[in-house]
This record gives sequence, structure tokens and C-alpha cells, in this order.
Amino acid sequence: MNSPEPGGGEPKGVTKLRIESAGDLFRGLRSPDFQVRLAVLEAIGRNPAKALAYGPYEGKELADEIIGQLRRSRHKSGSLALFSTLAVFGGPRVGEEAARCFAEKDDPRLLLACANRLMQDNEAEAVDFLEPWLWRDDRPQARAAATILAGHGLEQPRTRLRVAILSDRPADVPPFDRESEAAWLSELNGAWRDKALELLEAGGREAWLRLKSCWDGLTGPAKTGVLAWGVRDFPGDVRGLLAEVLEKEPELAGEVLKVMAEGPELADGLESQLAPYAQSSDEELRLLAFRAGARLLDIRAELDREKNVGIRCLLLSRTAEQDVFDPTEILLRHLADPDWRIRSAAADGLAAVGPGVAGAVRGLLEHESETVRATAAWILERLGNSPRAGQNNQE
Repeated sequence: MNSPEPGGGEPKGVTKLRIESAGDLFRGLRSPDFQVRLAVLEAIGRNPAKALAYGPYEGKELADEIIGQLRRSRHKSGSLALFSTLAVFGGPRVGEEAARCFAEKDDPRLLLACANRLMQDNEAEAVDFLEPWLWRDDRPQARAAATILAGHGLEQPRTRLRVAILSDRPADVPPFDRESEAAWLSELNGAWRDKALELLEAGGREAWLRLKSCWDGLTGPAKTGVLAWGVRDFPGDVRGLLAEVLEKEPELAGEVLKVMAEGPELADGLESQLAPYAQSSDEELRLLAFRAGARLLDIRAELDREKNVGIRCLLLSRTAEQDVFDPTEILLRHLADPDWRIRSAAADGLAAVGPGVAGAVRGLLEHESETVRATAAWILERLGNSPRAGQNNQE
């Protein structure tokens, strides 16, 4: 019985082995050279009947030797090779070892091999064994169990949904209906919330509306995910929910405002709900409210009062966008601000206003501050007005 290296040929640096007795076989399995052990295991796997025909060695059966080594092994590739070889044999002991290995090891490849062997022996018993592992979120066995159970005709919506969430291959996803509602809400409120929401999004608007009707059964992070989905895909349906959350669930305000910033047009009609947050003493909430589209009656007065740099930058941008008053003077004044972020926002605002500000900006080319002069030249370049244009015209 030859023992070539897996994949063909001989193990590198290893003398060709000849296995002609149980002693040769066991000595090869116990070799200190890992490559020799792998080659012997592969040879056994190719011809298990011949290996068994050599009989026991020193009173020990071949399966006992492999099981013993598997239990002692801390090497992932070695453990997988040992189990793969053991799996070619029949008998209840192999199934028992597969169950033990599945419970104790953590290599995903080995876990899948063990679960597959259990399925081959007795599918009904294997399903009963694997299902409880689906709920061990902290263990790799959960994903392995789901991958093996995918496509096995499971009945309970809770189990089918968990398999669909964790499986590495396509699995049946239960519809979001009255029968499965509790299962979906449990997953949306749990560790696999993002994956559950991803699966649910395949149900489109109908699924979103049903989820909206289950609002009180969701936790804060799940509610944020539902709002984000609505803002992205169903802005016409989500506005009323946003208003209700801003009014009645202030503990979610920060996350809700972040979601709204992805679709600032949603602020139309929500002025009264956003106003308290835009006037909050909490700087972060104020900034989030403005990013979400909160309106101000007097931007100029707010700019004079506001100390937060991020909010001031945002207000300068708003100043350039509004059409109630000429923003030029305010933006020009902020080009001399000591904070570079404010100067940058003011410069961007002037460039956004358009060519009409070119004359006023050109006047800053003689400013006493070198920074202001350089910024003015940059703005003129963006407006398509060379800083030298006036001088060239004079010439």
C-alpha cells in the first residue's frame, strides 16, 4: 500500500513509503513528520478496505487510532484530514465522533464535514442535533448548522428564517406574514438585525408597510434601520412616521436625524418637528437637525450666535443657497475668519453664488491678509475670472 503525497507524487523530502502490514500503517500514522501522516491518511481514504484488512496493531483498531489522534489534534488541517479519513468508514462510532467533533472544534471546514456526515447517517436525527446550534450566536457551529440545513424542508418559520440569515448558501426565506411575524421581529431586534432587514427588503413596499405597522414591537436600532429603508426607497410613506418619531420618541432623535440627512427633502412639512432640535442646547443635535434640513427664520442672526464650527459652516452653505437676501456681504466677511474651515465654507459659498460676486471678490485682492488675498484669487479662478483680468484690461 503506497502513501503518495496528497495531490500526486511523494511528500517533499520524504522517502517513499511502503505499507505492507498493520505495523507499517500505524507507524506511518504516528510519524513525527506531518506530511507523512497526511499522505498515509490519504492512502487510507483511497482504499479503506485494504487498510482495514491489515487488522489491528498491538491490539488497537485502525478507527481507534484515528479517533484518538483526532481528539488530541490542535492542528486544523490535521484534524480535517483525520476526520475526512475516518468518515470513509461506516458504523455508529463514526457518527458519534462526528457529533463530538462538531460540538468541540471551531474550524468551519471541519464543522461542515461533521454535519454532512451526520446527515448521511440519519437526516432526521441530524436535523434534531443541528437545530439547537442555530441559536448559538457566539459559536461558528451556528453558521455551519445553517449551511447544512439549508434546503432540508424545515417547517417552523423561526428556524427557516434563522437558516436563511446564517447559511452560506441560498436558503428558503419565509414570507413576512402573520405566521412568521414574531420570528422576523425577534431577528430584527437581535444580533443579526442587518441581515434580517436585508432579506426583508426583498419584499418591497408591502413588507415595509407591514413592518411599519409593527413599530411598537421593534427596538431602537431596528427602528433606525426601518426608517433608513423608508427614506431610501419609500419617501412618500416614511414622512409621517418620521414626524411621529421626532415628536414622541426623542431618545431616537439623533439616529433619526442622521437618517433624514440622507434625504433632506423630507424636511419639507416637518419644520415644527425639527425646530426643537435645531434650537437644542446639545451641539450635536443642532448640527444633525441642520443637516437633516431644519429651517431657520434668520440665518444671519444664527450665524452671529452660533459657536459650533460645524454648524457655522453648514449655515454659511445655507446662506449661499437661500434667495431671501444677498449673501455676498456675509460670505465675504467670513473669508477673514481665523478658522480655516469657516474660510473654506465661505469661499465655497461665494463660488456657488456665481459670477455676480466676482466684482466684490476682486476687491479683496488688495486685502491686508495674504490668506484673504489668496482665497479671493482662488474664488475668481473658480468663477472663470482670472485675478489678472482687471490688470490686463487696464493695460
